[in-house]
Amino acid sequence: MTHPTMSAPPTLTKPRVHKELVDRLARRIVGGEFTPHRDFPTEQMLCQEYGVSRSAVREAIRVLATRGMLESRPRVGTRVLDQEQWNFLDPHVLEWIDQTTGWYRFIDDLMDVRLVVEPMAAELAARRATAAEVAMIEAAFLRMAHNLGAAPEEATRGDVAFHIAILRASHNVIYAQLANSFEVALTKQILLANNYNSHKQSTQEHLAVLDAIRLRQPDEARRLMTQMLLVGQRNLKRVRGEQARDESPVAY
Repeated sequence: MTHPTMSAPPTLTKPRVHKELVDRLARRIVGGEFTPHRDFPTEQMLCQEYGVSRSAVREAIRVLATRGMLESRPRVGTRVLDQEQWNFLDPHVLEWIDQTTGWYRFIDDLMDVRLVVEPMAAELAARRATAAEVAMIEAAFLRMAHNLGAAPEEATRGDVAFHIAILRASHNVIYAQLANSFEVALTKQILLANNYNSHKQSTQEHLAVLDAIRLRQPDEARRLMTQMLLVGQRNLKRVRGEQARDESPVAY
């Protein structure tokens, strides 16, 4: 049996042993050092490498297993799972893949999902949203519009709140579940896309969707949401293009 070559990082120190061990192992998995096609280090090897106890190693493996990245079986050992099994909507997993070229592939995949889900959610919101829910969508829009240019991070929070409020206003329980999972991923994606979207254009696009929902125009709400997301998708492709000029692409 062979094992991947391992570097000798500094010994971890308490009280952050657990968090740092999880973080370091996760980043090595994301970076491709440990893959489904190579043996994962044994508990003893990890104990020696990081200067931690077996219980710390086992707990780190358990945490990564809950996020779909590892699988540990008695008498078989631990292995890295295929990426399709990773929980990419988990905030920790998103942080681990951030700043890698794999991050941009994930962002593209997320947009594919949004193009299917959000136009329908906008249509349903135009049919079903209560007055209070429309008011929440409007409040999120105003938060975004008032901060564009002046406070980009606050504007992004308003932008994300706008899309999440529409998902919830659809009165579809599955979309509501997605809203709970999407927030961190949406925040990162929208921050990237807005780098190429003019403040005026972004405001107009969101206001048009809001008006269609407010005026109970489901077909128009669906069309306008699709149009807005397609603009975002084009902007993300520009981000990908710039990234490709700086780095050679690798799979996440």
